[in-house]
Amino acid sequence: MMRGGFVGWLLAVAFAASAHGVEVASGGRGYAGEKLDGGVYRFAGIRYAAAPVGPRRWAPPQPLDPGTATQTAGGAFPPACMQGDGNVAWYRRVAASFGQPPDVVDPTPPVAEDCLFLNVWTPQPQPDAALPVMVWVHGGS
Repeated sequence: MMRGGFVGWLLAVAFAASAHGVEVASGGRGYAGEKLDGGVYRFAGIRYAAAPVGPRRWAPPQPLDPGTATQTAGGAFPPACMQGDGNVAWYRRVAASFGQPPDVVDPTPPVAEDCLFLNVWTPQPQPDAALPVMVWVHGGS
């Protein structure tokens, strides 16, 4: 799921909207998101690689173990990677571009080495609609 596979994962996402939230299916996994004000849906904390701890520390990201369980993706944000507060400002700008108040993003998120997660915002998903995707990946500098 690294590099080309990561992009393939984004393109292979299927949406199923419900009255209270939305579920996303991709690669045999399901993700339950939450509906925010203004018809925006958020999936916070989608793990995209195995946790970089123990023998995987300082190694390239490794694929997740196969599984079919639904992961709740919404509510609290996962830990941020070790860095300054630039990410907080960026997430606040993303939230504002979807009409959300800046305080929807925690001003002091926890940080951890286990931080290989995606946070995704989308308009009302349509099962057959192709939606644009913008991905920002921290470069490690």
